[in-house]
Amino acid sequence: PITLESLLATHASAPNPILAALEQVLSERNVLSTQNTQLWKLIEKQRAAYNQVLKEIERVRSERDTYKTRLQASG
Repeated sequence: PITLESLLATHASAPNPILAALEQVLSERNVLSTQNTQLWKLIEKQRAAYNQVLKEIERVRSERDTYKTRLQASG
């Protein structure tokens, strides 16, 4: 993990090391927040796809059972 000391040391040559360190931390936070939002969107998309597949499986099973019953009745 990045420590406050290492951040300040990284920006020691900046005119205002504290401000430069703060700007870096805020920038990294914003990037992580954006990535987090993108990941949650992907998770929701996958959930929706998964639920759609479950519905399709249920439909196919129902069809299979219907055809199975018809086959047994006819032969």
